[in-house]
Amino acid sequence: FATKASRVGAVGLVVLFWGLAHHLLMGIRYLLIDMDHGVDLASARATAWGAGIGGLVITLLFLGVLL
Repeated sequence: FATKASRVGAVGLVVLFWGLAHHLLMGIRYLLIDMDHGVDLASARATAWGAGIGGLVITLLFLGVLL
């Protein structure tokens, strides 16, 4: 059985992984913007949402592997 401390640690690990995944995807987004791809407002909003949702999807996949 999992102890309370191990559950808190697992939640912390998932939050940390989400932050890393989100940071990675946003970094790729900004690299593309620096190369003048997706600079217009509609594309910028779409890629921001995509990076946010992508970070969550990657985290959920990681969580599935973790469990």
